[in-house]
Amino acid sequence: MPDRDHTSTARCGVTVGDPAGIGPVLGSTSCTFKREFSYPATVVVTTEVEKVGRSSLKLRHHFYLAGDDSTVYAVGEATLVWVDYQAGKTVSIPEPIRALLAEAR
Repeated sequence: MPDRDHTSTARCGVTVGDPAGIGPVLGSTSCTFKREFSYPATVVVTTEVEKVGRSSLKLRHHFYLAGDDSTVYAVGEATLVWVDYQAGKTVSIPEPIRALLAEAR
């Protein structure tokens, strides 16, 4: 699985977090724990693009213990909504971001 971070958006020419621009806000999040973690533990989290809409995307996260990739300890979901920060209105996800998301699927 490729290692990705926030620099992916910079590579495609999109600046995220500029208060005068557009970008994602967290619309919703949830986590369902399936099994107990014990401290200390090394947790591995995978992220999958589940759905891409006009202005939002839904991500799914699976939590595993390092060395045990067959047991899912928790499942999380997050919905990100793209907005114009100044106008406070939803906007379409920029095409360069859509291309990154298609690559991740």
